[in-house]
Amino acid sequence: MITIVSLFILLFLMVGGGYYTLRFFSRLAGVNMLTAFSWGFQAKRFELVLTFILFYLMAFVMVLVMVLRPITILEVKTSHVGGLLGYQESNNQAMVYDSSRQAYVAYEMYPPPPTPAQFTDVFRVVSFYRPFFRSHYQNVEDMGLAVTLILIFIGALGLVLTYLVLYGLAEAYASKNRLSNTLSHQFLATQFRKIIGIRFTQALVIVLTALAIISVVSSLTVRGIMQQYREQYLPDQQSLKNRLETIISPGDTVQGRLIRRFHRLDKVYNNYNDRDVDEVEYYKISDFIIEFTELTRVPVYLNLPLLDEGEPSQAIKILDAVFLDEKAAVPYEIKAFDFIVKDDYSISLAQEK
Repeated sequence: MITIVSLFILLFLMVGGGYYTLRFFSRLAGVNMLTAFSWGFQAKRFELVLTFILFYLMAFVMVLVMVLRPITILEVKTSHVGGLLGYQESNNQAMVYDSSRQAYVAYEMYPPPPTPAQFTDVFRVVSFYRPFFRSHYQNVEDMGLAVTLILIFIGALGLVLTYLVLYGLAEAYASKNRLSNTLSHQFLATQFRKIIGIRFTQALVIVLTALAIISVVSSLTVRGIMQQYREQYLPDQQSLKNRLETIISPGDTVQGRLIRRFHRLDKVYNNYNDRDVDEVEYYKISDFIIEFTELTRVPVYLNLPLLDEGEPSQAIKILDAVFLDEKAAVPYEIKAFDFIVKDDYSISLAQEK
């Protein structure tokens, strides 16, 4: 129900924002942009009206994210959790080890973090937060400075492109209908000052200052939370990883239990000598989640990704045999297999050797 309401509100804001964007530009340009937009469809000037829709949507989403960023920062500060990454329990659930409970805890996420494929990558410290009125968690790293700067750049690009398209649409409409055309960038800047009360450059400085403050606060919040969990879980992480380094070496045979299976498509670019462009092909990959209970005091989980190139490999056939059908994610019986530790500390099925 909350999701439906959220989508309705988002749609309302998106349509309303588009309407008032056209109204505001009408005041700037002295051209009725609602009429010009309708004319653009009738005159089949799709290079203007459709690109406006595209660039406006791009700008709207990025700007909305940044406008709501202070609320998101509050969500992060009030609902964050952390632990040592375990494995993907389902398509919308991650299992994370909580040392205070001495157990793996399930967190609803979509998509969940991928299960590590190498022993050297297990027990990574992760932190999540839960948005208000939502049941699922999101990765705190998505609030980092790099992501914020990308959002700002895409939003700014969308706004600039939206402005240029609207300028072109107003110019084309005025010219086609023989309206008095005083349109210029300088004219729009003058009109902006009359309507808003400050120069465009001043408004730009205010917006950039606000974005800088939001970016810095967001970055400091994320860094603080991530550092908090790194320090909290560092002793357990080092203890478990040191134990693995002591007992695991390339070439070793280790026994693990198959507990989950997921399917995904992977895109591969093939370059053929007789073709000018690369050909894109999709292959199915089966991710088999393996549990090792005898290596450390905490169960260790690895992903064994196997590529299906049309004819399933022997390893896929062996592991698929414990599932009732192609869609099943949980085996009908928990069966142990022997695995070989490879040079990069990933694993392969011993039976296929």
